[in-house]
Amino acid sequence: MTERKTDPVIDDASPEVRMRDVFETPLPSGRVVGSHTTRGQRRSGADRESTLSVDGGALRIAPLIDAGWGRSCLAYPAHAATPGLMFAVSVLDGHNTSQAEPLSERFGRRLIRWLRGPYEKPDLATRLQRLRRFMDPAKAPRLTRQMLWWLRTDERTRSVRVLDENLAVGLHPFDVVNDPRLGAHFVMRALGPDNGGLCVNLGAETPTQVVAGVQNLPLLLVVALREGSCVYYAGSLTGARGLGPGWPWLRPLGIGPLPASPTLHPVLAQAVLGQIGFRADTRVFGAEVAHDPRFRPWWGGALWADSCAETTARRTETLAPPALFSEAPLGFVRGPEGLAVKTQEAASAWRSACDRAPGLVSFMLRTDADAQGAVGVSFRGVHASSFALICEPRRWRLQQSVPGGGAVTRLEGTRPPAGGDRWSRLQMLDDGRRITLVENATVLGTLEDDAQAEAAALSLEAHPHTHGFVVAGFEVHARALRLETATHLPWPVTVATTGERGPLHVRDALEGHGPLERHRTLEGLRWRRTLGQGRIHLEGGAGARVDASPTRPSPDRMIYAVPWRVPGADLAVEILAPGSGRDEGEKTRGGFAFWQDHRNYLTVSVYLDDHYGGASVSSFLHLDGYEDLYDAIWTNVGSRITWGRPFKFRVAFDGQTYQAFVNDEPVLFRRLSDVYPEQSALRLTRVGLVANWEWGRDTGTRFRHFEGRELVAGAHPPSVASS
Repeated sequence: MTERKTDPVIDDASPEVRMRDVFETPLPSGRVVGSHTTRGQRRSGADRESTLSVDGGALRIAPLIDAGWGRSCLAYPAHAATPGLMFAVSVLDGHNTSQAEPLSERFGRRLIRWLRGPYEKPDLATRLQRLRRFMDPAKAPRLTRQMLWWLRTDERTRSVRVLDENLAVGLHPFDVVNDPRLGAHFVMRALGPDNGGLCVNLGAETPTQVVAGVQNLPLLLVVALREGSCVYYAGSLTGARGLGPGWPWLRPLGIGPLPASPTLHPVLAQAVLGQIGFRADTRVFGAEVAHDPRFRPWWGGALWADSCAETTARRTETLAPPALFSEAPLGFVRGPEGLAVKTQEAASAWRSACDRAPGLVSFMLRTDADAQGAVGVSFRGVHASSFALICEPRRWRLQQSVPGGGAVTRLEGTRPPAGGDRWSRLQMLDDGRRITLVENATVLGTLEDDAQAEAAALSLEAHPHTHGFVVAGFEVHARALRLETATHLPWPVTVATTGERGPLHVRDALEGHGPLERHRTLEGLRWRRTLGQGRIHLEGGAGARVDASPTRPSPDRMIYAVPWRVPGADLAVEILAPGSGRDEGEKTRGGFAFWQDHRNYLTVSVYLDDHYGGASVSSFLHLDGYEDLYDAIWTNVGSRITWGRPFKFRVAFDGQTYQAFVNDEPVLFRRLSDVYPEQSALRLTRVGLVANWEWGRDTGTRFRHFEGRELVAGAHPPSVASS
């Protein structure tokens, strides 16, 4: 989804900024809690293991040895929980699928694997070098914490409680988050092969997941209080699936109940970082608390709204919601509680005033014990391929109209029992690609479909012989909006965007025959095997193939590269995994290498293996002659990559920051200094292809259409410093 000028921009009046933290002053570990922001507000919270520090203009949260809520938390002074209160954070979670779990691998075996590094059988000199690294006073504390973590989570050493929820951001009754269900929070949940699930508090026992497959990218998270409810917004890089059109645009993700507390602390808490013994630090770029009077009404943030009642409380010129419906047609009767549905023999429909595709539709529905018939909301148009959520007394269904009349049911299920004064909040989230249906805090179902994605028409409908339903608090939110508070937060420098690319420097279709080292690019640059013992061969129009098979995999790590003479590189290639499906023993470890010299280089490659339910994009940092496998940064990409289906792989790297894309979708973002605080930028001298070692070796990946481009100057949003 791309930015559209017709999307609303809520910036015609400045909100009152009450707290802003941009982490300008460096602080060592253990000194953040009790320090002060630039404006003098005191930072509170908990730091049981001294995991909080500040460097490079951002807060750093290091992994805990003992996972759990209430151990690593940054909080700010409490504010009155009044409508209009807003908390915004820009953050890069260390790993969205972080989870606490026992390690099945023995501690001794883990140490042996660490000593080997990225090799099957390293020589004695390599092992001795890694041991000397452990004795380095500058590196020893980090390695010591890592090994203590391994020892504590060895299932033979102690019992480890499984914890899948790792990050909480929002407003909390206390300044230490021991239970993220108590406040108005975003919560990140580990989803294994699908990486992360972004959840919000909608009133259930556990946070409700509203976006699945969240990749390891920077996030912009905003929670705003309104009269009687709170609304959640989130954004990320342009093209990030499920998170709107890209910074600074935000997507609405749900409406939940207000926390039951007169005052609330803005908080950011980390319960666990890392997975299966790997670690990664979280980075927080900025946080802000503001009061925005435009969010004070019950419909704050909506494009259109209608209380559906006969009279609207406090209807004044400044608090009247933008009109959604005109006078009610036959079958709909406004009353003191809302809109009563009483149809005759014919169906009735009430068209709205929407002229933009809705991103969030929310309304309250009361279903009486004697209710009959059905009430529905039709969206994405009124003709062929439009959708409708139909609610009966005990069942629901999502149906899609078809050409020539009629409809097909795409999803269906049961509803909670009706009766009494029970009201349900129904919400439809629609980003143009995925539709998510929620009743109260339960996800009814999700559907991937982009039919009629930009259609704006929306209507409230009643089937024949319907009665016993009451509708209230109907509101419609845009697919994306900008909030001034969030726009002014620091945001990390990005080195590439979806679609926009710089001048072309290297092109190679990778066609021909023979070893790749005898081949030249269109510019006359010769490929050279820069590292390793394996081979890549050209196989005519089929591209360049790693010379390997399941019975003869490529040995360890292999890099083929060409000279590179400009700062930074934006590389792209088409990759085809060997084999046709799972259980054939085929493995893909193909990707890119960004080379300064034998002691300093970055590899970013794809992991696809029978032993895991999805695929991943992994980065390995070989710096100053040393590489720690357990500092690898990766993201699980689910079914985006699989056997027998070629995909476009792209990675941009400016020497410090790198971004990875799969089929033009951003999936991974990181800076070298996010991993190692003192790490300076690399100076690239060669770029090329890699067949990596990553718990297994490549068995025959194919590459086609290699491109190397210069990075686009000025194509990224403002940096942390310029914010």
